[in-house]
Amino acid sequence: MIARGFDGDYHLLRDSRPVVIGEEVIDFRGAKEIVTGGTPPHHERSSGFVHVTRGRFYPQVFNLRWSKK
Repeated sequence: MIARGFDGDYHLLRDSRPVVIGEEVIDFRGAKEIVTGGTPPHHERSSGFVHVTRGRFYPQVFNLRWSKK
């Protein structure tokens, strides 16, 4: 998934692989969720958010990260 952040485009990644909308992810408790979207970082120290069926979470909850394209 690619989204526009405060200073350019960002990819949502798991390990080094892009995450796509509709992909299943697992949180740190082992619960499965489906990615529905995301919000990339809005300033330098922000980690952004990932949107899943259950709500909006920090990407670290699912072992994901936003990376500048």
